[in-house]
Amino acid sequence: MNARETILAAIKTNQPAPVRLPAIDHHNLIADSADLTALFCQNLEAGGGSMQRLPDMTAVQQLINEKRAAGGLVLNLISQAGNIDLIPPSLEILDSLQQVFIIGSVAVAENGAVWVTESKMINRILPFISDQLYLVVYEKQLVSTMHDAYEKIKTDDDGFGVFIASPSKTADIEQSLVIGAHGARKLVVLVIAK
Repeated sequence: MNARETILAAIKTNQPAPVRLPAIDHHNLIADSADLTALFCQNLEAGGGSMQRLPDMTAVQQLINEKRAAGGLVLNLISQAGNIDLIPPSLEILDSLQQVFIIGSVAVAENGAVWVTESKMINRILPFISDQLYLVVYEKQLVSTMHDAYEKIKTDDDGFGVFIASPSKTADIEQSLVIGAHGARKLVVLVIAK
């Protein structure tokens, strides 16, 4: 037996005994919706986002109206908060887009992420081209973990979708943090109580 075969034989005989993976119940780690909302808010803020609780969609429409009254280009893609705006046709208008309101379908407490489908964002560029992104979710759409979220989302129905968990950030080797490099500089999740 040469040296190579001796080494491989020694490795083969010194293998640890196989150990079964532990069974972990990932479902409903947090049952109380108040705890889910608090954890979601904590993790969203840790990533640089923020959360506002609103009583209903009427309050969302009021917020949209306030943003429009303050000036700037605001795009409403939430049918429940009023008429959906027409999609801006030109690159110049997209470049000046300041605020976009989009409805999400699932919010994940463990990481502060919101699942947004292409049918709700209308155009894939809109969540990333605006300066400020407002995602709207109902409190009943909060789930504990990504395992729970993947059971709720249906990619076969909608095709493209994306989890958005914070404003866009990147840092280079010089440790300079840039916010808004690849997407919105501000993310606000509006959680609707009912």
